[in-house]
Amino acid sequence: MSDRTRKFIGVMGMVVFTVFYLWFAITVAIMRLPGTSLGLQLAFYFVVAAIWFAVCAAIIWWMRPRHAQHSEKAPGG
Repeated sequence: MSDRTRKFIGVMGMVVFTVFYLWFAITVAIMRLPGTSLGLQLAFYFVVAAIWFAVCAAIIWWMRPRHAQHSEKAPGG
């Protein structure tokens, strides 16, 4: 797979994931968070953001050009 194709698939995957994940997270927040403490709300949004970040970071890692992996090795290793 070419680097351009990999990046296109990755970007489309992130867009689709973000749209559906935000829909899910907002739905859960609207249904479960009203009337809860500020600390619980902050914890919920922190966890939601951390999960989003981890998934997008994994997609970005997958999108990296394959030739970049060889240049990251330490010399002599």
